[in-house]
Amino acid sequence: MRTGNLRYDVQTSHWVFENQKEGCHSGEALEFKIGNRYVYGRLEFKTDWYVIFSDARFFLMPEWVYPVRIV
Repeated sequence: MRTGNLRYDVQTSHWVFENQKEGCHSGEALEFKIGNRYVYGRLEFKTDWYVIFSDARFFLMPEWVYPVRIV
């Protein structure tokens, strides 16, 4: 399991984990750090990028950086 930051790459219009060249894709499983714990979520795209959790969804903000773990 790798821990790092998820950032939006304007050039590719994808979210990228740390310095990897290829962006994340719809359906990719990640754990997002919320408070002091990690919560499992799935990255999705329709008209915007968003995350689906077991009981909630939220849109990702391109100007923010998200601490995550790749599952």
